[in-house]
Amino acid sequence: MPDQERITEFQKEIEAVINEVKRIIVGQEKIIDQVLIAILSNGHVLLRANSGL
Repeated sequence: MPDQERITEFQKEIEAVINEVKRIIVGQEKIIDQVLIAILSNGHVLLRANSGL
């Protein structure tokens, strides 16, 4: 499979993951993006927020 096709397929898969997460976590797009970046780069995340957010 050529690289461009692999990239396009990966983008579709990531968008599907983001859309599923957004169904549960509403209004936190920036946090969702940052957590996903950390997961994909084998990083760590410390989440801090007010209760109920």
